[in-house]
Amino acid sequence: MIFELHCHTHYSRGTKIPTEVMMPPRQVVRLAKKAGIGGLAITDHRVVSGWKEAREEAKKQGIMFIPGIEIDTQQGHLIGLGLNEEVKNHLTVEETIEKIGEQGGFSVAPHPYDIKNDGIKDMCIKADAVEVFNAFSMDRFANWYTHKKAAGNSRPMVVGSDVHMAEMMGLAVNFADAQDMDGLFREIRKDRIGFRTSYVPVEAVVKWVRDRFTHSYGDVLKYIDGNYGWPKAWISRSLMNSFVGSRSRAWNVVGGFAIGCSVLYSGAKLLTY
Repeated sequence: MIFELHCHTHYSRGTKIPTEVMMPPRQVVRLAKKAGIGGLAITDHRVVSGWKEAREEAKKQGIMFIPGIEIDTQQGHLIGLGLNEEVKNHLTVEETIEKIGEQGGFSVAPHPYDIKNDGIKDMCIKADAVEVFNAFSMDRFANWYTHKKAAGNSRPMVVGSDVHMAEMMGLAVNFADAQDMDGLFREIRKDRIGFRTSYVPVEAVVKWVRDRFTHSYGDVLKYIDGNYGWPKAWISRSLMNSFVGSRSRAWNVVGGFAIGCSVLYSGAKLLTY
């Protein structure tokens, strides 16, 4: 069976740019069905609000629903799978893993070394499994180093698409001989998982960023006006208006350049680990 273990819905919210995902749980499940996925984990940031709708739609579509959450620990993000209820945010990694285990759940360290510093870095080996490929970690080095760390410590591995838009569904999936969650977790622990991975196309990332700015336009303006002085505020507003109002393919070139810079930055950052 094919499993998608890292997926977000419109219940996931950002900070500076509140809108992270435009898709409701029902749409995400339907995308998974279309992609041939048999087991889908909904792992929204900090909340479990999408579980009910996703579970109902998964039943209609004949997909295994895996209730999950991407939790904010004191050290970074940690995913809990197979949960019964919400796990408190802002505990330590060790406390969070313990809380997940008390529910009979399974802990996964997502994008431990991502360049935004959202991951738990070396503490990833404490989780039940390590996400060794994240389709959104387009700097490449973060995934490479994560795989090296997990393999060197003999930790179970999984991959995740980190779905934030329709184009990401199924980019990084797991293959397991399992028909239920217990079977899936057992196969992961025994390191009997196959992977299929690819990165998000640059064009899709640019579209996603534009959609985020469009849906969060007022909030972003408030943030700019409240935190930036002149001329930074003026430049920021001008660039945002130009970007949101344009469909020029030139922005794809800008996006590709930015990703290229992230690769160089990530490679240099490895020297600090």
